[in-house]
Amino acid sequence: MSQESTPIAKKDKSTNEKFDEVTDKWVKLTVKTFNLKSVKEAFRPILPKEGMEELENAHIQAQDFIDTELRNKLQEIKEKYQLNEKMQHLDNLMKEAKDRPPIEKRVLPTPEQIARSMIYESKEKERTRLQEEFNTLKAENDLLLQQLIEKKRELRGEIEIINETLEDTEKTFDIAFTLPLNDMTELSYRIDTTKV
Repeated sequence: MSQESTPIAKKDKSTNEKFDEVTDKWVKLTVKTFNLKSVKEAFRPILPKEGMEELENAHIQAQDFIDTELRNKLQEIKEKYQLNEKMQHLDNLMKEAKDRPPIEKRVLPTPEQIARSMIYESKEKERTRLQEEFNTLKAENDLLLQQLIEKKRELRGEIEIINETLEDTEKTFDIAFTLPLNDMTELSYRIDTTKV
């Protein structure tokens, strides 16, 4: 029956009481590590047997001193950092949290959803960057296309002039080849004389 009441008693203890229990155990274990057997072994080569009794008394005094000093220092630390007040505040916060009614339904994202959202964010940034790059390239492409269309129009005009000139030249050659040689010579002579 005492085993059943112990866990309940532990649950009811304040944070300050639990802290005191832990520090008390720490002090006891620290003092315990300074045991008489180790001290005797360390001093055996230099102390005579009669001095061992005095060593035992000195050991007890040293343990009492260590115990007292550690407890005093712990108390100073608790006061300096206001640990009692902070632990009391922590207890109050935990009590308030326990007294709050539970939330009926709480939707928490799964780790996969969190990972996806992080990936989505980075992919969205990358998509925005690529969209901006695409828009820049498209604008450059549109400008080059307009320049190409203008050049094509210019060339088309020049080609038409060349085609007209070729047609006129072909007609002239056709006429020249259809004239008899005598008429051609006479025509050349007239052209030369009219120029002068």
